[in-house]
Amino acid sequence: LRWLWSDKLRQAQNRSILPVQTDPSMKAFFNASFIYEVGNGTSTLFWTDPWLNGRSLMAALRELVEVVPGRRRNIRTVASALQDHDRIVWKWCPSGQYSCSSAYQALFLGQSALLGAKELWKVKAPNEFRFFFWLAIQDRC
Repeated sequence: LRWLWSDKLRQAQNRSILPVQTDPSMKAFFNASFIYEVGNGTSTLFWTDPWLNGRSLMAALRELVEVVPGRRRNIRTVASALQDHDRIVWKWCPSGQYSCSSAYQALFLGQSALLGAKELWKVKAPNEFRFFFWLAIQDRC
């Protein structure tokens, strides 16, 4: 997620970089974790960023998108009269700023803690044994 965040910041600063390759589920989580507040449109991708009620225009108008060529435009191309800068707000932190710890907590939101896992790592035993029993607790061996 950190790479996606850095990539988004570079796009906002209009610096050309290679696109970040990432797992589709992480990309979906990343897009679902931000609120895009469109200002002048310089850093919001018109077709692919979820700026339209949490959805991308591509997702909302899939049939239309397939007909339109050259889909890498930003909102500034469409509406250049706006003056405010775009903002990307991280939903999982009160400040709206991305942090790795809040991303980690959001990824595991709603999952139950593994019974006995915390205590297992405090046992005085070689790491190999602790790791084996940790796998056994999770039914992975």
